[in-house]
Amino acid sequence: MSDITRTRPNADQMDRLIENVKAVADAVYAESDMSFLAMLDESNYKTTMKKWFTAHGAAAMTDLTALCDKWYTLTRTGFYGGVRFNQPVEGESMSSDGTRTGDCVGKTCVPSTETVAGQDDFAGIPLFAPMDCNVYLDEDGKPHITAIDGIAGGFERYNESRIVGVLQMTGWVKFVDDSSGWGIDYTDNIGMPGFHPLPEAVDLDGTVRTWVVHGKYGFGDNWSCCSGVKTKVWNVSHNTQLTGVHNQWGNRYCGGTSADDAFMKIMLWLKYAQLDSDRVMHGCNNYNYEYQPALAETGVERILLTTAQAANLVVGSAVVLAASKRAQSNVVDRCKITKIENVEIGGTTYGAVYVDNGGVTFDTTTELWLSTIEWWSGSTDNILGNDGGINPASDKYPVKIQGIEYMVGCYEVMGDTILDVAEIDGVECQVAKVCRDATKLATSVTANYITAGYGVPRPATAGWTWAKRMGFDSNLPEVLIPSVTGASSSTGTRDGFYEEAIGATGLREWRRFGHLNSGLANAGLSCGIGSDGLGTATWSIGGRLSVTGNRGEFQAAA
Repeated sequence: MSDITRTRPNADQMDRLIENVKAVADAVYAESDMSFLAMLDESNYKTTMKKWFTAHGAAAMTDLTALCDKWYTLTRTGFYGGVRFNQPVEGESMSSDGTRTGDCVGKTCVPSTETVAGQDDFAGIPLFAPMDCNVYLDEDGKPHITAIDGIAGGFERYNESRIVGVLQMTGWVKFVDDSSGWGIDYTDNIGMPGFHPLPEAVDLDGTVRTWVVHGKYGFGDNWSCCSGVKTKVWNVSHNTQLTGVHNQWGNRYCGGTSADDAFMKIMLWLKYAQLDSDRVMHGCNNYNYEYQPALAETGVERILLTTAQAANLVVGSAVVLAASKRAQSNVVDRCKITKIENVEIGGTTYGAVYVDNGGVTFDTTTELWLSTIEWWSGSTDNILGNDGGINPASDKYPVKIQGIEYMVGCYEVMGDTILDVAEIDGVECQVAKVCRDATKLATSVTANYITAGYGVPRPATAGWTWAKRMGFDSNLPEVLIPSVTGASSSTGTRDGFYEEAIGATGLREWRRFGHLNSGLANAGLSCGIGSDGLGTATWSIGGRLSVTGNRGEFQAAA
């Protein structure tokens, strides 16, 4: 790969872009707004944002959308950076490392924990500054921001009737595929030739918003997206979430979309210059424990295990106690572990696992099964940065990237995408078919679905494949799935994508991330499962509420 250090517009292009931005700003904002921009630097983004919103009357507003439109226009600073990965070569290994370009050169990212703030050189750049917010969709599918955490409005994190999103400036993306490698360029400059806005910024009417918002947490029981609730599993599939989400929130909402998925991958590539998330943050993918109580008790809120078994569990995670392994239960239903300690009873030392069952005691028997289950939402709320987890290097804990929590111990099934089979250049592939209008989502492929022009090559024998690169279709840029396989669990994306063998037929749901027993080799941001029907629902499958399911087609200026 060539040594790329910077890829920017030339001087004339930059001057024109700056003039265009200033022209827009001058037309929309008063001189006082320009003074706020002069105050802004990478150390005081949130403070300046709060002052600006306050000065513009945010305290008296119930809808902050118009102010967001203005703020995310005003604060564009001309960032232009990217990443390049090696072109895959058949029969050769594929490096997972990329080369930073432009304004990404020299930057470093290290995930944070609850006690240590890792270095994040992108955190104060307006293009990369995420803000938690409350959001809803109007009848046309357009998002409205009602509150921003620490900025304005009565932000609510734990209310199941409110949607918690992560708000961020709209970036403009260019997919690069040439002798320098493949990858992306990313900028806050609006309308650069060859660039398109993040697809979720384009409303159905073609309007391009200056900001995007993604669901922060996975589904709660009421198809919610908030902190502090049990993760919804056992009955989440492509099909059930379609009906469930529409009934709970309205037909403009849906499960997680291909745009939500692509955004997280883009953030990983840019911030860490790596194809894989494995060496950044593991997430919960190896926390699969199923134990029978070592001693029966009555009227307790604890389960006695052997000390060795109890030592495998962690405080804050969730468990079920049922008649069989990881089954739905009315005894202990996805309750948090509050304490683990050794106790001596009758001369034997046991590991006592205490759970929060709301003060309701229960009886245990040695025939029951205690099983780990998905973490509750909000386990990353106290992390001291935009990326990280309680222990990012452990396989037991959820993590977040750009404020978005993921890998809580279950796959997330996509709501806007159906996987089908097609032959591409003589190769049988699994292809993504996407519906951009949440009101037209279906349990089968209809005329409202757009087919990506590439797919994941089918192997001769069903099993895990690993990607050397992701594909790209300019007509469907929100889809980023493998287009070239042949890597391994230690090369390329390092995340497995499970494929059925050549000749298999049928529509399939797309699941991502991994579950409690996936293992690191088959889990991560690029993980995928494409082998189960659209109605498949198990303990290992959850999902996410999305407000990005109503996307229009971007029309570049002539």
